[in-house]
Amino acid sequence: MRAQHFAAEVDRLGPAADDHRHGDHGRPNGANGTIGTGGSIFWPDPDLSLLGTGRRPPPPFPLHLLGPWAGWCERKAKGASAPVDYVAVALLASVGAAIANVRWPQAGTAWSEPPVLWCAEVGPPSSSKSPSMDAAFNLVRFTDLLQIHDEFGHPEPVLVPLAREAEDRLEAFARDIVERCHMASGLLAGTLGKARGHCLRLSAVLEYLWWCGGTEESEPKAISPESVTAAADLLNAYFLPMAERVFGDATIPVAERRGMLLAQHLRQNRMTEFNAREVRRQIGGMLREAADMEAACKQLVEAGLIRPRFTRAGEVKGRKSQGYEVHPEVAVTRPFADSPVPARSYPPVPIVPLAPLAPKTELTAQTAQTAQGGKINLDAPQTGCVFEEMITPMLGHLMEVADRAKVRGTIVASDSKRRSKRTNKHIVTVFTISAISRCVKASAGPLVSLEDKLDITPPHKRFVRSDLLGREAHTIMGCGGNWPCWIAVVEGDQRGRGYPANPDSFDAWFRGWTTTEGIVVVGDWREEARNDGALEWLKRAAAE
Repeated sequence: MRAQHFAAEVDRLGPAADDHRHGDHGRPNGANGTIGTGGSIFWPDPDLSLLGTGRRPPPPFPLHLLGPWAGWCERKAKGASAPVDYVAVALLASVGAAIANVRWPQAGTAWSEPPVLWCAEVGPPSSSKSPSMDAAFNLVRFTDLLQIHDEFGHPEPVLVPLAREAEDRLEAFARDIVERCHMASGLLAGTLGKARGHCLRLSAVLEYLWWCGGTEESEPKAISPESVTAAADLLNAYFLPMAERVFGDATIPVAERRGMLLAQHLRQNRMTEFNAREVRRQIGGMLREAADMEAACKQLVEAGLIRPRFTRAGEVKGRKSQGYEVHPEVAVTRPFADSPVPARSYPPVPIVPLAPLAPKTELTAQTAQTAQGGKINLDAPQTGCVFEEMITPMLGHLMEVADRAKVRGTIVASDSKRRSKRTNKHIVTVFTISAISRCVKASAGPLVSLEDKLDITPPHKRFVRSDLLGREAHTIMGCGGNWPCWIAVVEGDQRGRGYPANPDSFDAWFRGWTTTEGIVVVGDWREEARNDGALEWLKRAAAE
């Protein structure tokens, strides 16, 4: 009876299922009935860590530190469908390059740095890196920051000192960095060792960036404490954590990165099985070689994410196809991008006040509405009328100011031939007054352009500028400055003529010299500049 009862119970429960916890011993699990080649419906617990990137999340860019440019960066990044980091970092690098030869920050009496920022924007293809950078490259212009020259005619930058409180804040930041250097090693230690200099460079870039986007007309005379604080916060909150992230990625073994690349490809394409050779050709890069692909597959097999299903077409002898079956968990949608690395906490970053917006008038109301994303219904004739109403008074005012100031316009226009040393043989000598020695100096070289113009932006300052090709290829040396500008341009290289260094003596000598020697004068603004107070300014500066 007991035997019959046991048989009835077995019939009711059905055939016994395989217990994968105790293995699949004595049972073929291969695709062709062979042992050890996959095909079982049971999988071991997978190691899902290879489905991530192994990276910590990038730090958010503290956009408010850019002051009046924060909104501009947001709009450009949104328009390019790119992270705001791409636009902001490109803007900082562009400003640093624009002022690199004309303004250097100076801390103390013997330490100065060129405000050049070496930045690299790394991202996958078609991630809008170029459109984001172009937005910054096409924007930054510092035309008013003219370069000075030494007594030998060589260009040199103007040193912009740090305010006393700014120096104290820079030293406090440096002491904190020294403590962090003791706890770091390798590449990160080298980066921290350079952070003090980067802070000084960034402070100059931010100072001039705020000035360019603000309402102040006069150029900054010193680097403010707020700029140094913002530069230190930008390093602490963004650049140094980003360096830690990059160096952390570099420590991931190459074999593990290859396995991650293969796992991500399988997940993105929701693949349930694949052939190693075909996928290797699809991915390329780190998995281009057969040995690298084999190592990546071996790593995923050990992680339980794939298992081999090697098959052979037909009954012929030969090498089996390198086929693999993919764990079902690989194709499941889950937030693998969430990183378990905890975010670091940093001290709060001070908020930089934005520059006040210009008042909106009836004339500019429609334009302002369009710039802010609103919609206006204007046809082409109405748009032309609005533009004409806006630009006509401005052009009239500029023409009136130019006539009153006796502006001469473009005497020699720049073109591609004049910007090339191979084709430009028009050598001239430019006589100006050194801002340091208060003496007449001469600069010679191929003439690129000579202009006497008004700045289009208010207050419409007049400037005279002569550009010469420098000694290095494709470099341009600017001579002149804002009005009143004492300057004279003559044909040929006249630097060895033994001219007087005193401006008054030079004026008496110049007329007789050009008449006697037959020197061709390209442009002469000395007398006009003297009448407008150029030499009085020099005398006052020399007395001070």
